[in-house]
Amino acid sequence: MALYATQARYVHSGERHGDEIQDRWRPVHGIRARWNVEEMFVKGVNLGATSPGHYPGEFPLTKEDYLRWFQQIEDLGANVIRVYTVHEPIFYSALVEYNRGREQPLYFIQGIWSPEEELIEKQDAYAAHIEQTFKQEIEKAVSAVYGDADIPAKQGESSGKYKTNAGKYLMAWHVGTEWDPAMVDNTNAKHADVPQYKGAYFSASPEASPFENWLAELLDHAAVLEKKYGWEHPMTFTNWVTTDVLDHPGEPLYEEDLVSVDARHIQPEAWQGGYFAAYHVYPYYPDLFHIDKTLQTIKDENGEYNTYKSYLRKLKAEFSDMPVMITEYGVPSSLGISHLGMGGRNQGGHNEVEQGDIDASLTQDIYDEGYSGAIVFMWQDEWFKKHGTRCHWKSRLIAVHIG
Repeated sequence: MALYATQARYVHSGERHGDEIQDRWRPVHGIRARWNVEEMFVKGVNLGATSPGHYPGEFPLTKEDYLRWFQQIEDLGANVIRVYTVHEPIFYSALVEYNRGREQPLYFIQGIWSPEEELIEKQDAYAAHIEQTFKQEIEKAVSAVYGDADIPAKQGESSGKYKTNAGKYLMAWHVGTEWDPAMVDNTNAKHADVPQYKGAYFSASPEASPFENWLAELLDHAAVLEKKYGWEHPMTFTNWVTTDVLDHPGEPLYEEDLVSVDARHIQPEAWQGGYFAAYHVYPYYPDLFHIDKTLQTIKDENGEYNTYKSYLRKLKAEFSDMPVMITEYGVPSSLGISHLGMGGRNQGGHNEVEQGDIDASLTQDIYDEGYSGAIVFMWQDEWFKKHGTRCHWKSRLIAVHIG
C-alpha cells in the first residue's frame, strides 16, 4: 500500500490565499506514492533551521543559502525536504521562488515541534498547558505555510511576517517529535478513562490508548486549521523504534520496548488528503539492532546479518493496508562511536565516503521493503549535538537504484 497524495488536478476553485491560487484535492491511488499523476518514491533530506557554527535558535540562513541548498538537494536526486519545525519566513519565500516555473518542483514536509521538554518533565501529555502549547505551535505552522502569519520575535524561535503561500509545494504535515516512552506509559496509566476522541477529520479508534487519543485530537486540530485555507494534505505524526508496534525480546533496556504508539489507532474521517505512518529508524539505535537475535534473519552480500532490513520487513508487515515512510535514517561521520550497528553501520566512526556508501545501502533497503519514502537525516552538520551524530549529506546517498 502506498502513500496516496491527493491533489485535485481538475477542479480549480479560484480561491486565493496569499499569492497563490489554491487547488482542491481528491484521491489519486497508485503504487508507492502518486503526486501530480506520476508515481513517486519520496526521496528527501531533513533540513535544519541553522548552519554549522550556530545554535538551533540563531537562524543565520539567508535566501541565497536556501536557494543554493535547494539546487544542491535537487541535484542529489531528492524530491522533498523535510523541516521538523517552522523556519523563518525566508525559507518559504525562497522555496516558492526556487520552484516557480519548474516542471518538477521540490516539495517540503512541514514538521510541527511538540513541547518536548515539558512532556518529559511532566510525564503526562494531558498536563496543564501542554496541549494548549502544542496547538499554538500547530496554528503557527499552518498559518506560516499559507503565508498568513505575523509572529512576534521570541528568543530561540522562528518569527516574522509570513506573506508567501507555500501550500502548493507542501507534501505532508508531520506532527510531533520522538515520544519519551515513560511519558507515554504514564499518560496511559494516569488517564485510562479518557473518552474516545471523535473529531471532524481525525478520530481515535476504540482500541486507541489515552496517548493515541491525545494525538488524534492534535491531528484533527491541524486538519481543521488547514481546511480553512481550502487544502487537504497528507497527515502523519512522528514515531520511532522505541515506541513502535513490534515486540523486541532481545532488547536489553526495558524502556526501549515499554510501550507502543500505533498509527492504526487513529483514523481519518472524510480527509481526502490521506494519512500515513512515519518512523525514524536508524541502524544502530536502540541496541536491538546489534544484539536482538530475532532480527538476525537476513544476510547481505557479505554474509553478515542485515538487521536493519529485517526490522523494516517486520514493521512494514504490520501496516499492510497503510503507507509508511522512513522520515529519518542514516549514519553520522563523527570521530567517535556512540552505538554499534550490524555490518559496520555504527553511530559514528565513518569518513564521508563510508557514510555515503552506508546511507545509500540504507536507502536501498527502505525502497526494497516497499516503503513510500526515505528521508535522510540530515543536510547540514548539527555540530552542537553531543552524542556523535554529526552528519553531512553526500551526493552518493541518493545514487541508488529505485526502479
